[in-house]
Amino acid sequence: MSKFSCLLILTILCTLAAAEKIAPEYENVLDVDLTESGNEEIEEHKLINKCYDKQTKSSYKVDSTWYPEGKCEQRVCSRERNSKSPTIKSMVCEPCTSCTHPDQTCQPFRAEKNYPKCCPKCLAKSDILKKTTKKHKQI
Repeated sequence: MSKFSCLLILTILCTLAAAEKIAPEYENVLDVDLTESGNEEIEEHKLINKCYDKQTKSSYKVDSTWYPEGKCEQRVCSRERNSKSPTIKSMVCEPCTSCTHPDQTCQPFRAEKNYPKCCPKCLAKSDILKKTTKKHKQI
């Protein structure tokens, strides 16, 4: 194999390895790694295909997704490349800090919806009034 071919293959491999850091999977969410959340509570041989979530006191298969009750977040059991034990990643809402206009207000999260639809949003006060007026007319 020529030096050029080796260099080309090496460049491609490095680019593929760095792609996850260059273009993350999720936009506009805070990514929190909950690896300290208790995989050690389950016997090590069972950790190959499952994550244990201390907060929900349940185990989840790799590549499964769940939504903890009473919280606006999504958790995923995933395995990083070249890792034997899976980890729990949690996607949570960004703080509602984008309300820059005095006519805007932060509408709190909606507990009846799953992530990301439960996240707080910055809305115009007139839009919120329209929604509450419609609800009162329906009653």
